[in-house]
Amino acid sequence: GDLAFQCWMAMTSASATTAFLCSPLVAPTATSFTGSRRGSHRCVPRHKIGRRAVVLACAESKSGDEVVPSEDKASDDTHVFRPTLTPEELADVGMAFRPAPALAQVLLPLRYFLTLRARIKSNTTLVMPIFGSLPDTLPSRSFSFSSTPTAPTLPELCKNLRLAAHDRRICSVYLRITAGNGSITAGYAKLAELTRHMAYFRASGKKIRVFLEAGGEKEFLVARAADEVYVPPEGVLSLLGFRVSGDFLRGTLNKVGIYPDVMRIGEYKSAGDQLLRESMSEAQEEALTAILDQQFSHFAANVSFVDGKAVDDVRDLLENPPISAREYRDKAWVSNLLYESDVRDLIKDEQKPGLREKDEKKFQRLQPKTVSSEVYYRVRPKTLGIQGKQRIAIIRATGAIGSGE
Repeated sequence: GDLAFQCWMAMTSASATTAFLCSPLVAPTATSFTGSRRGSHRCVPRHKIGRRAVVLACAESKSGDEVVPSEDKASDDTHVFRPTLTPEELADVGMAFRPAPALAQVLLPLRYFLTLRARIKSNTTLVMPIFGSLPDTLPSRSFSFSSTPTAPTLPELCKNLRLAAHDRRICSVYLRITAGNGSITAGYAKLAELTRHMAYFRASGKKIRVFLEAGGEKEFLVARAADEVYVPPEGVLSLLGFRVSGDFLRGTLNKVGIYPDVMRIGEYKSAGDQLLRESMSEAQEEALTAILDQQFSHFAANVSFVDGKAVDDVRDLLENPPISAREYRDKAWVSNLLYESDVRDLIKDEQKPGLREKDEKKFQRLQPKTVSSEVYYRVRPKTLGIQGKQRIAIIRATGAIGSGE
């Protein structure tokens, strides 16, 4: 018990020094390594403070910890998803946009009239907030007195975008990425699925507008897959690049007299290195470098592909990120600087063209016709005449995978 307590004290004291930015009065023995991925493509030890990066770590590190990753692979499309905008590219991934059959389109007005689950007016904009982890589960709607918006799920967003592409009543999609709802914490695989369905919706000829109040790389990635991106003049976009890290406790364990026995199988099996080593092995550095290369390649391919930006532009964006929202506008990374009320005016202009010039007071009193993501999720594919006879069952499995007998 005393030995465990001493070990805990040593580890917590080493962790506590992370708030002092390598104070010379403290000499912890736990080594921490962080690799960062920016335009210069370098992995640096975590105790070294890079430009525009807040690094809170104080640890012993050897001079050999600095790693230069492999050559830039952003131009290599292998294992990199890009937003597919053309019908040919959508067809390559099995998502070619095809209008409903002629007979189904003739019957659409009757289907809309008989719909009871979700009555939607013509020329309506679908409004969907994007935030949270986007769980891969069906949405659960329950009655609540809370004013907090329900976190969207990935199946909900994808289904809504797919159906809205065929729905004559939907004229556009409005995505809200606001600071009040929180940041996007979903992984890049989920964001790739989301942006692919955004491309499917855009293939129908309708627009997607995004109001991006604040965010980082993930929020910027989703916004760039839309037709128009609007940021408020005081908006904050923090593009700090990518990083991976590793902690090594061998020095701490030596202080308290603990010598772990770990069986290592394979050169790249580095899970036990946290207890066995005081610094990162070459194999782990190589693996983490490959991860950083893949993350940057994925981000650069997505961000640069939509409007013809070059990969060098994305590299410069991460290496020298703009400070203000105005700079993002001047460099054509966003469409314009508008408040959300101004974006809603754009939606009203789309729904009622020419009304502002005819009657400004009436235009200001007018409320845009919108439908929430929760309500639109009730729409059934057969209402739009796009549900065929053949069906594919999708079984969603979530949670950890444990070993059985």
